[in-house]
Amino acid sequence: PLTETLSAVADSARPIGRRQRGSAEVVATADEAAAVEAACRAAGHSIQTGVVAGLALAHHELTGDRRLRAVMPMHTRHEPQFVESVGWYVGLGPLDVDLSSAETLSDALSVAAAATRSAKTLARLPFPRFAQLLDITQEPQFVVSYLDLRMVPGAAHWPDWRAQTIRSATHSD
Repeated sequence: PLTETLSAVADSARPIGRRQRGSAEVVATADEAAAVEAACRAAGHSIQTGVVAGLALAHHELTGDRRLRAVMPMHTRHEPQFVESVGWYVGLGPLDVDLSSAETLSDALSVAAAATRSAKTLARLPFPRFAQLLDITQEPQFVVSYLDLRMVPGAAHWPDWRAQTIRSATHSD
């Protein structure tokens, strides 16, 4: 309830599994994001593709595995009436970025773009059914969710307002 004191909320008896776990961080300034976006656009790709390719390349560097397999949260509403909705109507799509054939950064961007297109298509389908068919029983242990919020009204004021991202899971039938 909004009328409870902050200490009452922090000390609530909610089960630990229902409390938010994890964190949200800004990983690039607006200028840095614009530079990455410009480089991706010059190669014919989006900044989202650059982020996915960057994750796959980092995964390869850290593990030696040239294949990044993950579950990607994607918005599922593209109709004009949802244009101002941020973070709503999210589905999960299986993402498979295989860098085996990539020899250049441009190749990695192309592979990431194809993998992202596939995940977008599959995100409209119920992920629990994918998990059932693939016998996936564990919950994700590491989650990266990228949102480019530079164009959201008021975003330039967020540092002054000390705005923070709140992340949590909400399940729907």
